[in-house]
Amino acid sequence: MDTTGTERLYTAAQTRELDRCAIQDHRIPGSTLMSRAARAAFGCLLQAWPQPERIQVLCGTGNNGGDGFLI
Repeated sequence: MDTTGTERLYTAAQTRELDRCAIQDHRIPGSTLMSRAARAAFGCLLQAWPQPERIQVLCGTGNNGGDGFLI
């Protein structure tokens, strides 16, 4: 995957803290966060490939796997 021109916005630790804050402090369910992440990722895929015949997403365990499953 070509990552030219990309940069990390947050570290893994910062992302975990943002998730914790959203869930505990703002009462946003984790499932809602996962759904929003999946929707945003799918939008990025469609920008790169506007009319795909198929998309294959490989998922591991954990929350990122859940995001991928929802895509």
